Amino acid sequence: MTIKDFRLTSLEDPTDEMLEEIMRGVEKDAIESRKRADKVIEEMWAKTERRIAEHHAKRVGEG
Repeated sequence: MTIKDFRLTSLEDPTDEMLEEIMRGVEKDAIESRKRADKVIEEMWAKTERRIAEHHAKRVGEG
């Protein structure tokens, strides 16, 4: 059985090599997902910081 043939519903147990390949794929996906999430968080923080600065500038201008 190859990794492409393996399914979680398979009656055969995966080999150690197959499990390693599966885990490498999971690791790669997790790293990519984390990078995308970090980018979104950075963008949200930058937007929040800009809005706070704009609000502060407006309040200072009123005083």
